[in-house]
Amino acid sequence: MASRGAAGLHVRSRGTRRSHRSPAPAGVRTSSVVTEHIFAPSVAPVLLERAVGDAVRTPQHVALGSIRAIYGDNVAAAGRKVRSPTLYIAASTNRHTQETIQRVVPGAAFAQVVDSGHFAQLEVPGQVNAMLRRFARGL
Repeated sequence: MASRGAAGLHVRSRGTRRSHRSPAPAGVRTSSVVTEHIFAPSVAPVLLERAVGDAVRTPQHVALGSIRAIYGDNVAAAGRKVRSPTLYIAASTNRHTQETIQRVVPGAAFAQVVDSGHFAQLEVPGQVNAMLRRFARGL
């Protein structure tokens, strides 16, 4: 069983492999409360539909496992144990500062995209790829 997130990536569940590449199922409406906090206002509607469609198709056990990990793990303690080069790429609306990230993961490099929400790799892939290339060149 494996999951790789939204936007057309593969989810393996109970031995089957499915590719989610369609918009949200009929009758599923996006909540502006959710999308306003996750996506930048400039996000392409097709990307928004695709991401929401993938999210609603996520198997419940996968979604619950992710939520438990986010809220149940001691991220700060785990971050202080990181000894490998780390790049934190923040969204435009990120609530964490460079100082906060470096307190949690000492020595982490910090970069911040422009005009993107939580899914920077989908919304502004050119910026993210440039940041990753620059970080990798410095290794």
